Amino acid sequence: SIAAGSGMAVVDVTVSSASTYEIGQGRAVKVGGEGSRLGGVALKASTMRIFSMAGKTHMMAIAAAAEDVITITFDLGAGATTARRTGATELHPLWTSLASIHPPTDTVGAAVGGYDGYVTIAGDDDRYPTTRRTAALYRFDPTIGKIRKQLYEGPSYHEGEEENQDDAVVRCADIKLTFEYDIKKEMTSVNAYRVKGEEVVGALAVSGNAATSLLKGAPLKTDHTFVLKCSPSGASILATATGGTTLYLTATFQSSGVSLNLAWSAEEALGAISSATFLDESHVPVPSSAEEEEDEEEALIHGLSFPSRLASQADSLKSFLAGGVATYLRNALFSSGDGKSRDAAFGFSKVAVLLNARQHMLVGSELGGRARGALRWTKRLDPSAAWHRVIHGGPSARTGVNGGQDGHALHGHEILVLSYVPAETGARGYSGEGGAEGAGTLRWTCLDGLTGRVHHESKIELGGGGGGVAQIVPLHSPHHAAGECRQMAALVREDDSVGVVPDTPHAREVLGEAIRTANGGNGLYAHTLNRSAGDIRSLRIESSEAGSKAMLVGEASFSPDKERVVSVAYPRRNEVIQSPATILGDDSLLLKYLNPHLCVVVTEATPAFLSRMGGDDDEEDGGFHKALGTEGKGSGGDSDAGKTKPLGVTKPGEESPSAPPPAKAPIPSLFVNVLDTVSGRVLHRASHSRLPDNSDSLASTKSVTNVPVLISENWIVYAFPNARTQRTELGVLTLHEGMIDKTGITMTSSPDQDLSFSSLTSPRPIVLSKTYGLQVPVKALGITTTRGGISVKHVLLSTGVKGSVSAVDRRTLDPRRPTGEPKQSEKAEGLIRYFPLIPLTTKFTPSYDLEVRDAAVIESAAAQVESASLTLAFGGPDVFYARLSPSRGFDLLPDSFNRPLLSVVVLGLVAVVVALKGMSNKKMVAVGWT
Repeated sequence: SIAAGSGMAVVDVTVSSASTYEIGQGRAVKVGGEGSRLGGVALKASTMRIFSMAGKTHMMAIAAAAEDVITITFDLGAGATTARRTGATELHPLWTSLASIHPPTDTVGAAVGGYDGYVTIAGDDDRYPTTRRTAALYRFDPTIGKIRKQLYEGPSYHEGEEENQDDAVVRCADIKLTFEYDIKKEMTSVNAYRVKGEEVVGALAVSGNAATSLLKGAPLKTDHTFVLKCSPSGASILATATGGTTLYLTATFQSSGVSLNLAWSAEEALGAISSATFLDESHVPVPSSAEEEEDEEEALIHGLSFPSRLASQADSLKSFLAGGVATYLRNALFSSGDGKSRDAAFGFSKVAVLLNARQHMLVGSELGGRARGALRWTKRLDPSAAWHRVIHGGPSARTGVNGGQDGHALHGHEILVLSYVPAETGARGYSGEGGAEGAGTLRWTCLDGLTGRVHHESKIELGGGGGGVAQIVPLHSPHHAAGECRQMAALVREDDSVGVVPDTPHAREVLGEAIRTANGGNGLYAHTLNRSAGDIRSLRIESSEAGSKAMLVGEASFSPDKERVVSVAYPRRNEVIQSPATILGDDSLLLKYLNPHLCVVVTEATPAFLSRMGGDDDEEDGGFHKALGTEGKGSGGDSDAGKTKPLGVTKPGEESPSAPPPAKAPIPSLFVNVLDTVSGRVLHRASHSRLPDNSDSLASTKSVTNVPVLISENWIVYAFPNARTQRTELGVLTLHEGMIDKTGITMTSSPDQDLSFSSLTSPRPIVLSKTYGLQVPVKALGITTTRGGISVKHVLLSTGVKGSVSAVDRRTLDPRRPTGEPKQSEKAEGLIRYFPLIPLTTKFTPSYDLEVRDAAVIESAAAQVESASLTLAFGGPDVFYARLSPSRGFDLLPDSFNRPLLSVVVLGLVAVVVALKGMSNKKMVAVGWT
């Protein structure tokens, strides 16, 4: 905020180049004086608007209390200012606060004719259950810097309404356009009026594609409008809608009406995606009609029947004879036109369901063919919701090592969207986000992720007695129940009660079946995390006649006064592991520790605890200190420490010097905790000293806000900024069960090994670790995923200040890289000598020269071919998608493959074979006659 009464400076700034600014004449001005009514009013800096009109410089801003509009007119020549203050109730009697102001520009003001300019002001009306924001036009008088009365208010339009309900208004020449959203009909209507002076002359008809298809037929609520160009014949308008849609509209003024057309639109919700779900389009059966969709399993069985196969072959023959011959030859000789058929065959046809929780928007984006990146559908979610979750898949898999989805859930295209609307403003209702009251409404929507068509939607009232939603467990039914959705979810409340969404008998049956069959019949487990309290509770869901209940199995706690939770990561779902062991160079086996219930919690020591560690030792904290190994031998001390004499070496008459005190090791401040979410045990805890040794710099060093963590197979990779080394460090942990000698498995002998695994009784893993350095910051980590897990895995990093997506071969990060010259067995395995810095080359940069700024999440999905991995990076203002081949395209022909030459060669060989066949027959006949 800026205090308007404390003084202000106005300067002339000239942009001389793309990155150079020259400050010209500057003059300090005083705002205030008698009659200004300003005093020391604080202004919202984000609402300050400066513009020139009638030879004067004006500034408008909303006061910090959002109850007044401050208008200041500067006269730089005389060094004087005129300030005015207009209250919200003066502008509109029903406004309790002000939201935004959009002052006029020189271009618009000059083109209006007869008026010096118009100001669009939006205010909030809190008479409704949800605050309603409306906008209105006001005339601005630049000679005295005053906002005059609202234009066109009253029963002269809007069919007798006595108050303004417009969401946005536009004035150009003698035409006024209003945008009004109907909550009941969920549509925006556009109205046009011809005005003369400050009165409405009459209503005009609105035509064009924007009025008929975009606005009147779509649930878009217009928030703001900006006039970019204005003339007596038309205007160019930039509009923003709730959810982040930007519209560029062109209005053509005619005598009989206004033609409003859409030039282009952009979905700004793609700029802050919080989660993404891949759906496989190639596994979707085609329904018989839009109104009647068959069950997927029944449709597949029906398609495999003998009559169905005959009908399918007959349809293919008809299509081939009707014009498919040319298409077949074109595809055989040349690359496919749009690539859609090839993408479907190779599993590249995916649809990404993207959630923008901040803007309450759900988007379906095309990832295959030439339409890659296009939006298939959009879904507006409840704007009053505190959080949204997209649920897809099942709780576990029968074949996936790291859990995930079964066969039905993997290829299912139904998704469940949960939106929590709190009963009180500010309640979160999700303990994973900090804990809150649970009273409120949980809205759920079941929709088709490929088309966006809503199957069912309803709501469940959550009473405050059960607390907030502590955990959500996905459930999936292989069969459709009457009028129900396949995708379901189990809700674990803070009081350990368990409910289902939707709350139906069929959903409860699916939950009971999951409890009996999950994890090989060992039960269905869940866990809850409270970040603020640092508690992780492991639960086992059990069912009874009274209902389902979560029973406590184990618990882990991180003291909030000593360390706070920074990041939490889980294994990747549906990851296929090619081998449970690593073959070493001497033919021995290094067994992988494969636990589907792993969880990595990154914590950081609190500043208060670090300050105690930096001072005198406290009895309690000293024990915690020693437990981390932070006291004892280490490097450091003053510069004279290296000049001490060896013990026992003295001059005659001198006393023997005592040994110098050992220097304190750096204090660890970042902790990586590997937990088992079934037993609640801490399997491993690694610490890092990322803060400088200087106590003065210790207090000024910023805490880490996010540590990206990746869990893949038995690998854990994480990145964090290290203030001591002034670089980004990449930590790598590999978990192993043990080792089998090359002679341990023979035809007559086998190792004494327990083949069953239990999170409760199995021993902790053996952990190998190594730390590498990077010269660029890392904001997100990902890894390539392929169908069989055979291809080489690349670790993906969102790096750089400007932003890029880089790839590093996972073998480069192996913690078993030797520090000395590699042995022959290590060379045979492909291990290279350890070097602390990891080079990032342009050869392994999937984003090439594209700028992918602030990507917070990197997701990947497998295709039907082993060589391809589909990668999506999002979370910042950019969304990046690419098809990667970590082991190159060994099972694909490249797009640049010379198909015509191959076709010519094949046809030539066929012609030669036919000719030789004829010559051979003639020769045989001639030999027979002779």
